[in-house]
Amino acid sequence: MTSVAPDPTPAPGARRATAIALDHLVLPLARVRSLTAWALFAAAAFVVAGVATTPHDDGTTAGLLDQMALHPERTQISDLLLHLGWTGAALACIGLALLGSVRRGPLLLIGCALAAIGLTTLPGLFATDAYDMAIAQELPRALGIAVSEEAASKPIAALLFISGSLGAALGPVLLLAALWRQGTLGIAPWVLTVVGPLISVIGNRGATAVIGATLLGLGYALAGWELVRRRT
Repeated sequence: MTSVAPDPTPAPGARRATAIALDHLVLPLARVRSLTAWALFAAAAFVVAGVATTPHDDGTTAGLLDQMALHPERTQISDLLLHLGWTGAALACIGLALLGSVRRGPLLLIGCALAAIGLTTLPGLFATDAYDMAIAQELPRALGIAVSEEAASKPIAALLFISGSLGAALGPVLLLAALWRQGTLGIAPWVLTVVGPLISVIGNRGATAVIGATLLGLGYALAGWELVRRRT
């Protein structure tokens, strides 16, 4: 159960929240804001770096396997950076949810659910690149394409990819929207986290993907900066 601990010495006629109480655990709001901000900074840096180091293909299975075979080290570095980035985003969303719990609403609850599903699913999906790299390096290309496409056609693959991608994209957006409506954050972080993924989805290749990731990272970083600067 989440509740708000009031200032022990409020001004006459005024009460403001200074801590978040989770049953018997009391977390000072300043500490929650600080930890959330650092998680947002880390998520921004790792996600942008991960997308920038990704060997971008032409959108076909053959192109994907070709790039993995040509750049196995770069692929693994990118996967690690993205794994850390989305894990950082998951931690940041926990903090955003706590900050928003002072005044709950449907945006906050839906955002929490989507972020929980997406940001706990997406980081683990990068492990599948190890299998694709092995396929690209050890099997004849035609056979490798057939195996990779067969694996991707399984219902569980589609379910995990869609839930992970949509949850990771929409969950933070709704949480930031909830905090904007509450007056905790400005509108700019929300706008950037909407526009960035849209550009990535529309382009989905090379420079366009990097631009989209950079805008998303700026949204995360700006939200973190606003939390750091906030005093009340």
